[in-house]
Amino acid sequence: MANIRKSFNLRSGVQVDEDNLLVNSVGNVGLGTTVPTETLDVRGNIKSVGVVTAIGGFISGGLESTGVSTFTGNVHVGSAITMYQSSGIISATSFRGDGASLLNIPTSQWTDYDPGLGYISIYNTGFVGIATTNPSFTLQVGGNSDLTNFQNGVGINSSGNMVVTGIVTAGVLKGEGSDITALNATNIKSGIVSNAYLQAGYEFSGILTASQFKGNVLGDVVGFATTARDLVDGLDLSFGSFTSDNAQIGILTVTGLLIAPTDPIGVGTTAPQSNVHVKKAGISSIQISSDTNESIITLSRGIDQQGTAGAIKFGNESGAYPYSESNDLDIINYSTGSINSYLHAGAAGINTGGFFWLKGKNTSQLMTLTYDGTLGLGVTIPVNTLHVVGTSTVTSNAFIGNNLTVKGNTTISGNITVDGSYDLVDSDLAGLNLNVTTGHSLVQNLDINNGLKVVGLTTLMENVSIGASLTVGEDYGHTTFENRKFGLNVDRNNNVAIGTDRTFGSSTINDLDVRHGSAIFGGVGVGTTSSTAAVDFRLAGRSHDDVVLTSAQSNRMYMYPPKVTTTERGNLAGVTAGAMVYNTSTNKLQVYNGSAWQDCN
Repeated sequence: MANIRKSFNLRSGVQVDEDNLLVNSVGNVGLGTTVPTETLDVRGNIKSVGVVTAIGGFISGGLESTGVSTFTGNVHVGSAITMYQSSGIISATSFRGDGASLLNIPTSQWTDYDPGLGYISIYNTGFVGIATTNPSFTLQVGGNSDLTNFQNGVGINSSGNMVVTGIVTAGVLKGEGSDITALNATNIKSGIVSNAYLQAGYEFSGILTASQFKGNVLGDVVGFATTARDLVDGLDLSFGSFTSDNAQIGILTVTGLLIAPTDPIGVGTTAPQSNVHVKKAGISSIQISSDTNESIITLSRGIDQQGTAGAIKFGNESGAYPYSESNDLDIINYSTGSINSYLHAGAAGINTGGFFWLKGKNTSQLMTLTYDGTLGLGVTIPVNTLHVVGTSTVTSNAFIGNNLTVKGNTTISGNITVDGSYDLVDSDLAGLNLNVTTGHSLVQNLDINNGLKVVGLTTLMENVSIGASLTVGEDYGHTTFENRKFGLNVDRNNNVAIGTDRTFGSSTINDLDVRHGSAIFGGVGVGTTSSTAAVDFRLAGRSHDDVVLTSAQSNRMYMYPPKVTTTERGNLAGVTAGAMVYNTSTNKLQVYNGSAWQDCN
């Protein structure tokens, strides 16, 4: 056969021997089939001498391998078996067959032990449960897992204790029966009964000896009834000590020590709500009395009566308490704490009531402290935080944090020092001299018919009427310039002088005279009551409806700048651009431009 090396390009496919080899038009190769469905479709056995490499493989039938087969990924056998190539784990739902050659199988909690009599399996860890999946005992049959309320089962622990919730039937019961309860005494034939209670209906003849006896006594009791209870009335008992849980007796006389148990004591009640509870339909009382000395009720947190303790005493005549006498009631706190009085401390939350101090049973309250914190002395219903009816004496300093209102006369023997503001009302100054040397005084509606002298800072808010003269500062009698300490002077003609007295008694038209000082204004309006500019001279010297001038003041609608000579102009200090003068040497109005004086033409 010829050996031809040639490439063929078959666009429409090729077919050999009809059914043996077929390459269709899409490139699928069929061996043994004319209708290949895959890239290589073989209908028959495949034999490969070399290595067969496949990215993926699907075997719908059986796979038979006579040699070693290597799979580089996980191998799945259906959905139940998986062999993981990285971990070596085979996962399956069960294993069946001979496992004699299997190694490293995990052991269970059962251990095989051979004591010489054969192999015996022993459970060595945890609890064993029968008819339960959650045992709480070493060996448990049935039951639940609640040890505090175990029901319907049997439990045995490793210490030998056993719990049986049902009926135990045994031919012989051996062991100590001291903890057996609800035992039927009719079945006891011999032995010692240590239980304190016997079944009702038993009668004994002869001598009965018992460590404890509880129940009714129908015959004569001779000897000691150390645990007697519920004794009937009319018994005459004599004993060294008496202990009872529910004693019903008449008069009990104790000449020695009477010790009550830890249980509460009820007087008139069988259900006491405290350690000692007295209950009656009428008046209930507890009395502690002494014939010759003090009576004491002690409340303590220890044994010491004067340590961490408090006491209520009557008739305390101890020399350590000089204010206490035989008829006094004392409330004492021996510790370092407080004495607290709580009003409405319960859950009700009411807002009435108060603290009251009285003398006698039918007298008025001497002192009252209401629930909202108002204290009244001599008044039952105080309207202020401190309300005193009557004369009050303060022998030391008194501080008033806000306003002080005095109805009536105020007599002050010493000096008055006012730090802050003081409002004078009504006739507070009648017949008094007001001398304010420091601080700030606020005065409203002040009428002065004579002279008022104010040395410090005084603020007059409104409506100040001065009938005579007002002097603020030193007396205006100083006339020399060097001793000028005039302050503010206002005469009866409404002339005001600041730093001078020259206005007084003169006929000048100057109502305000500040000849020795300076005045600073935020705005100036002359002849007007409503300024339209920082300096408003539109109506200066003119009478009109809002400003009425005297004849001497009228028709003066002009103003004067400062008049200086040329020499005086050259000596002016602090001159800056905009300054204006009238030069009397040249009879020119001149303005300074910052470097020279210019005539105003």
